[in-house]
Amino acid sequence: MSREKFQNSGFSLIELLIVVGILSGISLFIINLNKQASSTQKKFQVDIDADFITKEIAGILADPANCNATQIIGKNADSTAAGQIDNIYGKYSTASTTGYGSSQINISSYEIKNSGLAEITDTNTETSLVINFSMPKIVSTKQATLKSRRIKLIITKSGSKIATCMSAWVNQKDYWTKSGNDIFYHSGNVGIGTVPSTAKLDVAGEVKFGNTSSTCNATNEGQQRYNSITKQMEFCNGTSWGAFGITSSIQLPPGPWVNGASTKTCPAGHHLTMCVAEVNSADGLSMMFQQHLTFSGTAGKITSCSANMTDIHDTYRLLVICVK
Repeated sequence: MSREKFQNSGFSLIELLIVVGILSGISLFIINLNKQASSTQKKFQVDIDADFITKEIAGILADPANCNATQIIGKNADSTAAGQIDNIYGKYSTASTTGYGSSQINISSYEIKNSGLAEITDTNTETSLVINFSMPKIVSTKQATLKSRRIKLIITKSGSKIATCMSAWVNQKDYWTKSGNDIFYHSGNVGIGTVPSTAKLDVAGEVKFGNTSSTCNATNEGQQRYNSITKQMEFCNGTSWGAFGITSSIQLPPGPWVNGASTKTCPAGHHLTMCVAEVNSADGLSMMFQQHLTFSGTAGKITSCSANMTDIHDTYRLLVICVK
């Protein structure tokens, strides 16, 4: 009887084997899960290192002097086979045996490719430096291969070869100072569409100026604008706006006060640079208008302006400035 009680109070051999099998399965699942998490973490570190290296190389090449001192110069701007560039500015060699970063990632090759990039001008062109990475030993080769990284380059060519270069990458933290909605560049030159830049602002192309209502004073001295009414470029001399290339200016005598048609014409050899209609309202307020004016002239020069304000109850007169 006591033996039956002992047997009934325990587990049979089969039950014990089942429990052991379940525990073994759970343990194996946890081990595989940890391996997978570790492998994913390593792959993530590889991507971080690849991005860091790419950004650092782009930052180095952002200085034209650095870029021009690399093996990129003299290579074909359209396509350079792997193996023709083995390092960038003495760093990040394809021959490294230790790798780079925490993951010890390797750079297998560099290439120049301009696929999908359009030319900027006849002489300034876009191409790209392709960095091909290889998986380090810490990551299983069963994982997907690592994607290549591209750095866009702004180059000039001599024939089909790269003559000068710089990366199009700009780190605002390093180069620009932000204040409110404005950004400032405190040293060096800024080039737009050109490499290198030879002035504080070097623009390879047209610059469009617009009109402005700002007052010309000592603060704004040196500003330029385009007068869309007179069709002339103007500059601020610290006191007043004047058209480029002017040797003298005269203000025609104002008046008379009229209610109807009026015309003012510049003397011979002069052309008009300003014309406004001053309205003398009944309540004593003086207002200026330009929307009711028409202009005429010869040889591309505006020499007269007219108005016909028959729809107003007040009188007006034309105020005109002519220049030579």
